[in-house]
Parts: sequence; structure tokens; C-alpha cells
Amino acid sequence: MAGVTASCPIGERFAGLEGRWCLERRSSNGPHFSGEAVFTRSDDAGYLLREEGRLRLADGEVLSARREWLWHLTDTGEIEIRYPPDGGGGLYHRFRPFEQNDFWTGEADHLCGRDVYRATYRLGEDELVIFHTVKGPAKDYQLDARYLRVTDSGRHG
Repeated sequence: MAGVTASCPIGERFAGLEGRWCLERRSSNGPHFSGEAVFTRSDDAGYLLREEGRLRLADGEVLSARREWLWHLTDTGEIEIRYPPDGGGGLYHRFRPFEQNDFWTGEADHLCGRDVYRATYRLGEDELVIFHTVKGPAKDYQLDARYLRVTDSGRHG
């Protein structure tokens, strides 16, 4: 990624993802996830994103939950988000971010069967927000996630 940082405007912001983030994810159909997300450098100059926390289901049941993603900045300045190898390793989203009001913003779609996961990503210096609209014959809801950087003192950025 060293070459990408110098030649790609999003490179510096992407490089700043590393570290701990508080995460809140809410679904319009009830479930709510609260926990921590950690971006750790991976072998391919990208990041492994590991999320761990508590998932409260619509009926009130609370479960431990975790998931992982691989984030990579391509040589052409696109961000790719992939499932980890044990989850198939396939592409989830790819988008070309553009700068808008101190955020880097991008949009992407993912087809899951006949359901579409349409996402808008907004990456700030200390905040990452992902808005999903999920529509199709089996699904119809909003899923919004907000990541806030955790500072050395344990506070949100």
C-alpha cells in the first residue's frame, strides 16, 4: 500500500483505519449490536477488521457475536471489502470513494440471492459510518453502523 498512499488521495485516510473503534449497529427490524471493532494490518497491506460484542435480537435475547472482514485499497484507488477465507473469501463491496465535507464517501451494492445490500460508506478521520438498505423478496430493512475511534485514554475520538 505504500505506493498507493503517495499516488491516491484516499490512501492517507485508509492508512488511518488501523486501531480500535467502538461500534454500534442498529437494524430497523429490531436487532442491535454493540461492541468493538479492530482494524489490524494484514499480509496484503490491507486490514483485517474484527468485530466483537453483544447482539440484542428483536425479541430481547442477547448473544455474543463476532465477525471478520478484509479491507483492501486497490492500486486504482477503490476500496474492496471481502469475506475472510473461512467465509468463502468472496467480494462483498467495491467502491471508489470521493471526498465530501471532510469525509470520504462511496456507494456499493451486493447481491445476496435476490436481495440487494445497497451501502453508503462515510469515512472521517475518527468516524466510519455505513448505511445499508436491504431490499428484496426475503428482506426489507435498514442497517446502520457507526464506528468511533478509541483513543489511548479509552475515549472515543
